[in-house]
Amino acid sequence: MYEDRVTLAPEEIQQYGQPIEDIYISMCNELMINIGRHISKPTRTTHTAVWEIQKLSELGQLTHENAYIINKWIKDIPEITRETLDATEQEAINRLERQMKEQLSWRTETPPVHESLSTAMRSYLAQTYDLLRDRQNLVNTTMLQSSVDQYTKAVHTAAEIAKVKEQAEATQRILNQKTANVFTGVDTLREAKRTAIRQIAKEGLTGFYDKAGRRWTPEAYVNMDIRTTVHRVALDTIASGMVMNGVEVFQVSSHAAARPLCYPYQGKFYSWGGFHPEGDIELGDGRVVHYENVIDATSYGEPAGLFGINCGHYPIPIVPGVTIPHGADDIQPPELNDKQYKESQQQRAIEREIRAAKRDLEMLGDTATDEDRQRLKRAQEKMGAFISKTGRTRRGDREEVFVTTPGQARAAAKKMATTAAEPAQRTPAPDDGRAWSDKVKEMRDSLGEARPTDEQLHEAGKLLADEYARERTNYTQAQKDLEDESAAVRSAYGQLRWKDLPAAEKAGDTKRVEEIKAEMAELDAKQLRIRQQIHKNEEQYAELSEKWLASKLSQVRELGKGKASVAQHLYNARGEYVTIVKSVYELYPRDWVEISATHDKINVIQSDRGFYRQNLTNSTLALEEGTTREKRATAVHELGHRFEDVMPKILATEEEFYKRRTYRQQLKQLEGYDTGEVAKKDKFIDPYMGKWYDGEAYELVSMGFELAYTNPEKLSSDPDYQEWIYGILLLE
Repeated sequence: MYEDRVTLAPEEIQQYGQPIEDIYISMCNELMINIGRHISKPTRTTHTAVWEIQKLSELGQLTHENAYIINKWIKDIPEITRETLDATEQEAINRLERQMKEQLSWRTETPPVHESLSTAMRSYLAQTYDLLRDRQNLVNTTMLQSSVDQYTKAVHTAAEIAKVKEQAEATQRILNQKTANVFTGVDTLREAKRTAIRQIAKEGLTGFYDKAGRRWTPEAYVNMDIRTTVHRVALDTIASGMVMNGVEVFQVSSHAAARPLCYPYQGKFYSWGGFHPEGDIELGDGRVVHYENVIDATSYGEPAGLFGINCGHYPIPIVPGVTIPHGADDIQPPELNDKQYKESQQQRAIEREIRAAKRDLEMLGDTATDEDRQRLKRAQEKMGAFISKTGRTRRGDREEVFVTTPGQARAAAKKMATTAAEPAQRTPAPDDGRAWSDKVKEMRDSLGEARPTDEQLHEAGKLLADEYARERTNYTQAQKDLEDESAAVRSAYGQLRWKDLPAAEKAGDTKRVEEIKAEMAELDAKQLRIRQQIHKNEEQYAELSEKWLASKLSQVRELGKGKASVAQHLYNARGEYVTIVKSVYELYPRDWVEISATHDKINVIQSDRGFYRQNLTNSTLALEEGTTREKRATAVHELGHRFEDVMPKILATEEEFYKRRTYRQQLKQLEGYDTGEVAKKDKFIDPYMGKWYDGEAYELVSMGFELAYTNPEKLSSDPDYQEWIYGILLLE
């Protein structure tokens, strides 16, 4: 339906964010229902003060139950979020590639939109995922505390209401003993509980407070956040792809239900504000149109403006003399635009009414009245009348309390990711069955003494990155199996602790109580063994990082000192530091070590900050005081600077990568460092990677080598950087 669109339509943006939004809607409803059931369930006491104490004593149990509910719903959200962002990026790339191939078909070479753009977007996606995950974690934490606060508030509110009514009834009985309509103590407390539950149901839970102090419910904030992020990823993918192909001018798309701050710019032409921010451009139909800088001439940058929060517009690339843009007939008149937007919002509001009414009945339990049931009936009738009047499609699934399950949400996200990753027009290159190392050896032989290009570094580096990904997957799966087993133990323990044990104690079944306690002790011991194994696996995996990478590199090229006289090359009064540097030399390519050993001598010293410095007659390499592992990590890092110093090819390769990653960026002071230590921060894993040394040195290979050997998982969070680092170790 949307094949001709360059990026996601408003309906698709909502579809991509739907799995996560539905999880939060269902989770919040379950939390509120659990709170309501604790308050509304019948009790033996009719004394308000006693009831209040009993309910407050349940606070620990409620917190445990709500934490379990949250963990149950959110456990798959990281995977769903990653797949949602990947699907968004891939789908935007697929569509841009189709349009670029069609509009730029006159070029002698087909523009390699997919591979080059996908590589460039990897670090951006990784950072976007991390930021989105951090915001979701904040919402989850706030939501749990809010559930505790709302429960406590409801208990106190119900108690206060009941006490006031009890006093009023006592006075009434004294004044008029014959009054028939007098509440009993049970009726008074029941009505007070209903009032308190209705009050917190109306308020809902809190998931986020924005800078203006406004309160957001979890589902509302997450819905806004994921849809905005999906749209932003698609937009940034398109913008980056356009610039990579030398196309900076675009036309703003048009769609139904555009917001007031977006509508005036539909169908008009703008630039991203690059080399030619304003001017005239010839279209494919021969017309000449004027374009302006989108930053200066539109509402771009405002939260509710063009390409802003929840905006469904996108840029249509304009290739001079080729593109035939949308005409005025494609833009809806304001009257129809406003009508459709208003109707879509009305339907969503009625859906929320129906869900809330159903949820409230669950919360109220035995305290629900005919008035509460009529509220649901009226909302459903309201939806029926609205659908009959507008002709819109009714979404029964959107009116349920639980609009999804974790499994359904996970399956929906997986389907989107799979569909986007496997477009029909692209078939993967066949695997020739050769080992990855044989392919890299062939690349090395073809290069000879020539310096590899950025593309060749990435091609070789990706082969090794894929090897790491497989290794990581095996480790992750083993850890996931243990975590799943641990979760099952926690669930079984919780069942015993919070349900079976209280029931047995209440029934006076001492035999069963002892059996349950024995089972809980067994589960405790089992949980301890599982956590110990998980920790042991983590330690072993960290220790294997050096050995794994060295073993992989040795399949392609020789490592270590070889015949180089490293003993005479390194000197220091404290032999332990020399020993560490010697052992770290064994991790690097042999030809690199030989070049370093014959260049000059290195004085290895201890300092409060590691560094490498070239002097007039020799060089200095400083290691920080610390554990052996920490000193080895510093040695890996500083030898990276050494190779950068004695091998001009590595420095030249760094310069190219630095320019590509930091294009148009400004130097900024590094936080936490001395004045004058500046960097172009890009989206590097660590801002220090972009440190500027006037082009005489960089932190790219030194920090990259250090991560490759000590923390490859962190390195893999920036695939573009990871492949480049691996490529240098394999090909340079």
